[in-house]
Amino acid sequence: KNRTFAQFFHFSGPTGVGKSLVARVLARSLFADKQSDFGSLCGVIEINMRSLSSLKPWQVSDATRNMTGRITRQVKNCPRSVVILDEIQSMSYPQLDSLLHQLDLHAPCIFLLISDLGARNLNASMTREEATSVIREAALVST
Repeated sequence: KNRTFAQFFHFSGPTGVGKSLVARVLARSLFADKQSDFGSLCGVIEINMRSLSSLKPWQVSDATRNMTGRITRQVKNCPRSVVILDEIQSMSYPQLDSLLHQLDLHAPCIFLLISDLGARNLNASMTREEATSVIREAALVST
């Protein structure tokens, strides 16, 4: 039996270039085209992770559990969902890792992760490999 896994896409770049807008347009376009390779999608959930940065340390686990619950309910009711996680740089690596480990990643949903990780060090003349390396390094430094 073929196993289906969630798909992840990471949009990274400076503030104000339209990453969130592109994610929303992409999600909407996937719903508009019922004949797409993704099959028919039935839901979009968008969560801004910046809300975690204003919480006290003891409140973060409850907030993460609430986010996980929202995403889990969405994916359970509609396995072909798009989950947009905006401002993921606001979460620590352990928080993001914990969130993703709690989710059922066997559902055929699409995760769009949006951040400005490494944005200050990116430039238009970089190759894809150089840009990927800069973003990875920024992600490691932020943990």
